[in-house]
Amino acid sequence: MTIKLLGSSLLGLLFIAACSSTTPAPSPNTGGNGGGEGNGDGTQTTRSGLTFVAPCTATVCGEIPPSSKASKPECREASGACGWTDPSTDGSVSYRQCEETECGAKPDESVCPSGTTFKGAACGSENDGACLWRSACVPPRSTTPCPDPDGCGPMPEIGVICTDGSNGALECMQRGDKCEFQRTCD
Repeated sequence: MTIKLLGSSLLGLLFIAACSSTTPAPSPNTGGNGGGEGNGDGTQTTRSGLTFVAPCTATVCGEIPPSSKASKPECREASGACGWTDPSTDGSVSYRQCEETECGAKPDESVCPSGTTFKGAACGSENDGACLWRSACVPPRSTTPCPDPDGCGPMPEIGVICTDGSNGALECMQRGDKCEFQRTCD
């Protein structure tokens, strides 16, 4: 019972960490670790997080292609090779949590590119596929407050729990060319 509760808690924390990061990562020209890059059409893609699905890592996937417009691109295996993909928004994905022993060796911070922080890994199966580790890497928090105090819109009504167990908050910070809420603690 305790192990299942711990596993569910880890999965929940990974989800919160991946969804709550709102700061840009370094440029995709520095080893595929995200960042802002012009898309040739006058817009800038700002990366707020990266996902690595085993056995793929930042080293294997390399740079994020300039054609990627996703704020959270995924490095995953397709047709026998690792590469970057923009997460699909055209259908639903089922997910089943797996026992850690079903996924093999647990990844650590070495899966993430430099300039990002490893936020954890979850062992699970998507769409009844094999059980694989899915790791989250996020850039550091922004230190630039939004110039418009209302630039982030209404404050979401969610609690922020820090890794040390204390309560945190959300603050409106600038990320790339827009403002978004970010956590005040890890």
